[in-house]
Amino acid sequence: MIFLSANLFAFSDNIDVNINSDQNTSIFYRVRYDNENSILQYVKSHLFVLDKYDINRRNLLHYAVLYKKYRLLRFLIDQKKNIAIQDGAGNTPLHLAVMNRDTYAIKLLMLSPSFAIALKLKNGDNLTPLEIAAKRNDKNVVDLLRSFGTENNQEWIDYDNFNEDFEKQKQKHKKFFEKLREKTKKKHNSHIESSHIIKGSKNTGNIDIHLGERK
Repeated sequence: MIFLSANLFAFSDNIDVNINSDQNTSIFYRVRYDNENSILQYVKSHLFVLDKYDINRRNLLHYAVLYKKYRLLRFLIDQKKNIAIQDGAGNTPLHLAVMNRDTYAIKLLMLSPSFAIALKLKNGDNLTPLEIAAKRNDKNVVDLLRSFGTENNQEWIDYDNFNEDFEKQKQKHKKFFEKLREKTKKKHNSHIESSHIIKGSKNTGNIDIHLGERK
């Protein structure tokens, strides 16, 4: 199976199956079962693990999304790690966040310079993240992905203070979606009614999806 990405390459030198070079527990096992402070401390002192992949070609970005390690995810994004990287099934971390309906992870992934690329990549089922969300009628996720490139996706969170006040940021996240739902209610009706004349729109049979251009 061939995926439309330049980011699939030979992983043999970087596969971390059971233990790392220090004979410690695999970093992927740590992400699954250890507390996040311990994980971050280990990763920061062993930066070589940033380039490790498991046997399914998933790296730390995939794991941070799958196991909801948001501080780790933020750290990896700050390290300019490419999120447009596909695992063995063609899924990027963004695909996984959408599948899990994890709008919090999606908001963090939006900080990455490679988010626009990840948004367009198709997985092994030939679906982009937006197409997955639309097919599943995930209105929150569709609205959020549509908001990329607008002022909306910078409103809800104080990224500089993300680690210091986690619970407060989650409340801002909740308020953001309440506001976004209100803002897009009329816009949804407009898109559905005029989908046949909107350039670039695609009807999935459930939710009409359209990514606006950056202004």
